[in-house]
Amino acid sequence: MPITCPICGEEGYVERRSVGRSVYLYAVHYYVSSGRSRVYKCYLGPEEPYKYVDRFYRLGLSGIATMNSQRLLEALERMLAIVEAKIERDRKMMKQAIDILNRSLKRLRKEHEALQSNIS
Repeated sequence: MPITCPICGEEGYVERRSVGRSVYLYAVHYYVSSGRSRVYKCYLGPEEPYKYVDRFYRLGLSGIATMNSQRLLEALERMLAIVEAKIERDRKMMKQAIDILNRSLKRLRKEHEALQSNIS
């Protein structure tokens, strides 16, 4: 089943690769270059989370500043969907998520108001 890759934004499909007892996920993309079929893969992470996966995701977010606006908003939406699914079962996390989102919303509203006043 085709997916939109969360890393590069291109359409592809998910490949599972077993290494020892672990399974890792990749988004596989096909394209044609100089008349030849090519393939490239984006690493999506382990199928099952493990305690050191946090290191990968911190590094993975370093490229976020280079994303175009649309891809950045899509990534934000996907991350919020994951948080929403997890907080349904965790009231403490729900309160923390609400606090983080309220602070961010307050900053965004201030910035928006400042931009609007500069336009007028």
